[in-house]
Amino acid sequence: MAIVFYYWRFYQHQVQERERVENLYTELQLAYKQVEASTVRAERQRVARELHDTLTQGLAGVVMQLEAAKSFLDQGNADRAEEIINTSMTTARTALHESRITLTDLRSTTEESLPVRLQLVADAIHKNYQVTTTIQLNDIPDYSPSQLTEITRIVTEALTNVAKHAQTDQAIISGSLTDDIFKLKIIDFGTGFNTHDKKA
Repeated sequence: MAIVFYYWRFYQHQVQERERVENLYTELQLAYKQVEASTVRAERQRVARELHDTLTQGLAGVVMQLEAAKSFLDQGNADRAEEIINTSMTTARTALHESRITLTDLRSTTEESLPVRLQLVADAIHKNYQVTTTIQLNDIPDYSPSQLTEITRIVTEALTNVAKHAQTDQAIISGSLTDDIFKLKIIDFGTGFNTHDKKA
């Protein structure tokens, strides 16, 4: 009887431990889903703010400029009106480019693959700025959606800077895993700048 009682207690203990583990696993799954949902909401809010800052304000500026151009045309000052129209066209193009990048960033958040996300960014950069980006990635770690989003943002900002300032039409995204550290590089073939002090 003592042996039977011992094994019964042991069995009961195992059942309780299993239930605790299952409950903990369920709680962790719920917490993960809540964090994921919060991340998605935060990302959507960020994109909404960026669209407001780029597209909405850009269009508002264009409307004001076109109204001013119309006023100059009514006054017979065609030269000044043409200058304002040219400025408004530049403003509209800039807003369109930045909005496309922001929308590409939003679209990429639905992808679970880093190469796919970065390819979307590269395609948008090429479409907006005619910069061709080659992607070379090896041994990519398993990143969470929020980590992928942060990486995508960093790469987007880096490639946008290359397109705007490097005076080049070629760039490379290179990533590799070395000693358990994933290193991602953005390489361009632009003019660069002088890092040495000329006065030295």
